[in-house]
Amino acid sequence: MVQPGYTDDEVIKGCLAGKRHFQTMLYQKYARSLFAVCLRYSNNTNEAEDLLQEAFVKIFTSLKNYRGEGPLGAWLNRIVINTALSRFRKEKQSITVEMDEIPDIADEDPQDDLFTQLSKDHCQQILRFIQELPTGYRQVFNLYIFEGYNHKDIAQLLGITESTSRTQLHKAKLLLKERILRLMKPHK
Repeated sequence: MVQPGYTDDEVIKGCLAGKRHFQTMLYQKYARSLFAVCLRYSNNTNEAEDLLQEAFVKIFTSLKNYRGEGPLGAWLNRIVINTALSRFRKEKQSITVEMDEIPDIADEDPQDDLFTQLSKDHCQQILRFIQELPTGYRQVFNLYIFEGYNHKDIAQLLGITESTSRTQLHKAKLLLKERILRLMKPHK
């Protein structure tokens, strides 16, 4: 953890000066929350660990670009997300799915669904369900639900159309809802 008495700005200055203990403090303070982001964009824990390591390499090389205009954690989070999306593009994993006509998804209320009714006891299982989504569904779901991007921004980030983003979100939610309902159904 960041030692008492050190602000993020001081830790950043120490990192930029090449002081290893400040790099360790930065890593220890943010690794856990950034790892949670990596898990959402990965298929498994090993892939998430690799992604976190890759992201921290980028963080330490890009730290000189941090202007302090927003919270450091948000800036680090953006680097992790961009690293994840970049990795998937490099691996040429297709994020395009066949377009089906899905009625009324543009009018869908994102709060009017099962995801808002889950208990904390189901979090690990649900994370696994998210990890098991097809890559395109998972990316759109994470960007929309967790990161707060709109479909226009998601389309630009992923190089897809807005309707594809909406469709993939809808299908991701349907798959997750089906699995979550089975999880919550009492065993006989």
